[in-house]
Amino acid sequence: MGLSLIVGAAILNYFTAKLLVLASTKANQPKYFDLATGYGEAMTFFVKLIFFLNNWGIVVGYTKLVNIQVSNSMKSLFP
Repeated sequence: MGLSLIVGAAILNYFTAKLLVLASTKANQPKYFDLATGYGEAMTFFVKLIFFLNNWGIVVGYTKLVNIQVSNSMKSLFP
């Protein structure tokens, strides 16, 4: 079940990225933020929010992974 969810998310991510590139090319807006400004204030706010949450999630994820790695390293150094 877990592997199928990961594969499904990867496929969804691939097609989402392809659609964003296609929309960016058709609108002649090279940046996603510029693409969102053409759809009004609500879309601009939504894009800002999603980018913020995405970056925040990456920071939290890496912090958790580094914390686990440091903990495991210390356990192996000082058994």
